[in-house]
Amino acid sequence: MPTPFKALRSLKLTFLLLSYFAAMGISASLVPQGRDADYYRAAMPAFLADLVTKTGFSNFFASLLFLVPAFIFFANLSSCAAFRLSRELRKDRKKRRHGPDILHLGLVLLVASVVVGQAAKQSGQETSGFVRLSVGEAVQLSGGMLLVLKSLREERYVDGRPKDWISEVELRKDGVLIPPAREIRVNHPLRLGALSIRQSSYGVERALKLRTASGEARSLAGGESLDIDSGSLMLMAVDPMRGTAIAREEPKAGSEASAAGRIVSLGIGSKIGDFTVEGMEELALSGLMASYDPAFPAIIASCLVAALGIGLTLARKLRGGFPE
Repeated sequence: MPTPFKALRSLKLTFLLLSYFAAMGISASLVPQGRDADYYRAAMPAFLADLVTKTGFSNFFASLLFLVPAFIFFANLSSCAAFRLSRELRKDRKKRRHGPDILHLGLVLLVASVVVGQAAKQSGQETSGFVRLSVGEAVQLSGGMLLVLKSLREERYVDGRPKDWISEVELRKDGVLIPPAREIRVNHPLRLGALSIRQSSYGVERALKLRTASGEARSLAGGESLDIDSGSLMLMAVDPMRGTAIAREEPKAGSEASAAGRIVSLGIGSKIGDFTVEGMEELALSGLMASYDPAFPAIIASCLVAALGIGLTLARKLRGGFPE
């Protein structure tokens, strides 16, 4: 009967865990991650939507479905590495081969980095933020980088279900374009070092098209405010069928006007400060989620260590130096 330590370093256990990660990882790539329960109920049959949400598969890499097997895999790799290293150290120095030991070390560090990174995300330690952009709008990133949304498109299945949202973006620094243009898709984030920018949502909002006498144009969407001489005006709703919009005008702080503000009706030709309402439109909005993953540098370092182990092993094999 095998001892617990021998069972833990079993190759059968290694292959079983690797098969599990491969199957579940592929499945997770086919299911959009991190959405709310309503999304899955709308996109899937009821029993499948319940299975995805109740098991945590909707956020697979932060769920127990991933973390528990990852911990077992970490123990499996660690015990294999410790056993093999102790065996190699008992050999004559010239007969030792430590390429596989370095490979094991890289894999152990990789698993540990992933688990620690997911634990940090679960505890809210990573920096994250959400923004919605229409085509032509930009958001400031860390390090003086500017991300500009150049185009946005939605792909659907034949039956009308959403298939993919694709945002084409450009990066600029100090006003200089950093080629090439990049695409952000569902489950295909844009990585900038430890910063990941993911396609989180897509939506369409009704907006007013505004223009000044000098030709300056802008859009004002629902919930957005515009500063005017008397205070500010927040757009509440747009009705393109009637060609009207409802907004709330708020007076400047300390003015003699009513503190509660007032509701105003707007139409084509209405004046809003220096702007005139030119028309009404529907704006496609891309929801982008940015998150900083503190474990990402460690993951890259782990991969480099594993690659070094593979390189040393192959070099030794090519020299015909694999002793028994």
